[in-house]
Amino acid sequence: MATSSSTLTDHLCCAICTEIFNDPVSLSCQHTFCKRCFEKSLEAGLRPRCPECRAPIMERNLQINRLVRNMLFCVTDSKLICLVCKEGRDHRGHTFRPMREAQEDLMTEVVSALSILKVDLYNVQHTRESQQRNISKRGDKSSQVKENIRTLFEEVINKLKQREEEAMREIDSSDGLINIKMERCLTEIKRHETDLMYLMLSGQNEYDMLSQSIPPQLIIK
Repeated sequence: MATSSSTLTDHLCCAICTEIFNDPVSLSCQHTFCKRCFEKSLEAGLRPRCPECRAPIMERNLQINRLVRNMLFCVTDSKLICLVCKEGRDHRGHTFRPMREAQEDLMTEVVSALSILKVDLYNVQHTRESQQRNISKRGDKSSQVKENIRTLFEEVINKLKQREEEAMREIDSSDGLINIKMERCLTEIKRHETDLMYLMLSGQNEYDMLSQSIPPQLIIK
């Protein structure tokens, strides 16, 4: 009648309180419950029925389930066994605990394991949140770097445009000064040309006058 330890709470639990049987009693339908759970159901003024098969429950039908009450937990094999199996050779020299004590020990182990898991879960969640913050900060930092680079390039482009405009204005200004100087030079050349033409005309007139005042016989041919 040995049973795997995984059935410790599967087949030996009261369907009313869902805990390991405490002072188990069986009904005429062969289903088992805690005696106290059954008595409470009667005190509630309800018409009790078996939670398993819904058959009516009568108080006189109660029978102490000695088999369940006398179940032991083999610590060596981690199994629930009956008193008959305890004396068998398969469990000779093994360590046994009452079923209720085994349940309490198991619950203590579960609570301890849950406490450790709770700490591990907290650490994992803390690490995850920290990583998420780092990712968020890195994203914000990358955005800031991009914005700084964009601003820097805009400033450089604006300065280059300003320098281009200044250079164009300087060229235009230089062209204007050169044009003015060339115009002045041209005016001076024209004035000098006019003076030379005037001198040539004056010389020609004087030559003509002199030619007319000399006797023909004196003109060298």
